[in-house]
Amino acid sequence: MEEQLLALQARMDDHEAAINKEWILVSAAMILLMQAGFSVIEAGSVRAKNSSNILIKNVFDSCIGAIAWYLLGYGFAYGESNSHFIGSTKFAGSTLAEDNEYVQWVFGFTFCATSATIVSGSLAERTYLETYLLFSFIMCSFIYPVVVHWAWNENGWLY
Repeated sequence: MEEQLLALQARMDDHEAAINKEWILVSAAMILLMQAGFSVIEAGSVRAKNSSNILIKNVFDSCIGAIAWYLLGYGFAYGESNSHFIGSTKFAGSTLAEDNEYVQWVFGFTFCATSATIVSGSLAERTYLETYLLFSFIMCSFIYPVVVHWAWNENGWLY
């Protein structure tokens, strides 16, 4: 009887973990939809000749954000910390071994890319595309991840 209860508990734990992963991925999809909303609002706030530029910038935010978050951002945000100010491991996805870590990576990436998109609206019609893309890379690889490390990493000084 006890073995059956333990087996049932193990199956329930597996189901709970699967539901949690699914919920995080659905939440990440909703956060990515925020980028579409920011794109529409920003396209409506600029002159017609610049609306395609704004839309391209928002698409590039997602692309550059994914690359920057994978190469540097995730490591700075969730890596081991000695000084409580910045992480130092997990660069280039080197230790994304568990499924749960991939899910956390996707969730973190969506917030990171969305944070860069928010800035895009304030820079509408004020910057060159190349300059903005450089800013987006810096934002997603260093600025946002450092603040995430401070607040969400268990070794961060604001945790």
